Amino acid sequence: MVKKALDWIFVTDALRAARRQFREDEAARGAALQQARLLGEIAGRIAEPAEPLPPGDRVPVILGVLRDGVALALTTTKPAEGAAPGVAAEKPGASEVAASPAPPPPELGKIWDATPEAVLQAAAEDAADLRTVKETLFAQSTPAAPDAPAVTRTRAFLDRLLWNADAPRRRVEALLIQRWLRVLGALVVLALLGLGIRVATHGKNVLEGKPFSVSSSWSGCSTDPSCDGVLLFHTNNENEPWVIFDLQAPKTLHEIDVTNRIDSYQERAIPLVAELSTDRQHWKEVGRRTEGFTTWTLTFPPTTARYLKLKVARVSTLHLKAVEAR
Repeated sequence: MVKKALDWIFVTDALRAARRQFREDEAARGAALQQARLLGEIAGRIAEPAEPLPPGDRVPVILGVLRDGVALALTTTKPAEGAAPGVAAEKPGASEVAASPAPPPPELGKIWDATPEAVLQAAAEDAADLRTVKETLFAQSTPAAPDAPAVTRTRAFLDRLLWNADAPRRRVEALLIQRWLRVLGALVVLALLGLGIRVATHGKNVLEGKPFSVSSSWSGCSTDPSCDGVLLFHTNNENEPWVIFDLQAPKTLHEIDVTNRIDSYQERAIPLVAELSTDRQHWKEVGRRTEGFTTWTLTFPPTTARYLKLKVARVSTLHLKAVEAR
């Protein structure tokens, strides 16, 4: 069960098969695909030059480059010669791929006729588009300008051929993205399970959504960025500053979690005294913190109370980030 779950998360089998297919294609057709991409880029730069080119008719040059590019791209849609189906060719090293000589473009007419109609149609917008591309490539009609629709369509046809031929690489990339999304999803599920276990074992925070009051409120908080969204409250500097939470009904408490201000001035919350009351008149101390802290978890015997008070037992300023009780 665990192995199946891990295989699903890491898409192990699918990724292994996709990588094997990519290696086969790269070894058998990588050089032709790379050369076809280069020719497509050259055709685009001649048709839409970033800088002025020497005088001359660019259309025949563009068409010649496109013919070679399409011929090479079509070879990438054919099975590798001599390769047994499902058997991966030996993966070349990076230096071997870079040093491999570009294959010569095959005769366009032969490779076009040998290519399945579905492959050609997949690279064209529709039947009319495919007909225009074929007429342009085989010089049955000559466009008047480099930006003529026929040239643009033929360039787009080559781009789509290359895109379709690159499907094995995209398949690997898509599976890797899927893997990381599933890993992230699994981590989120584990985090939620952990939170659920924590809530189940520690109990719900009874202070969530409950009102509280403070001994005073520092007016500087309105202009101090450290207060906004960082501190739960901020009193003035005074004798025994406090905060009182109203649970709005008697609750049985056994734990209080306090998160101190984390950026600075943590010593102001020492000594911090925790008290409980049922009537807000008579208070019972359940714990006291006399050492510096970032977080403080106070546990005590189950005690029924409606009010929870935290106070600093001296002249000081009280500002805390969060308080929870269970």
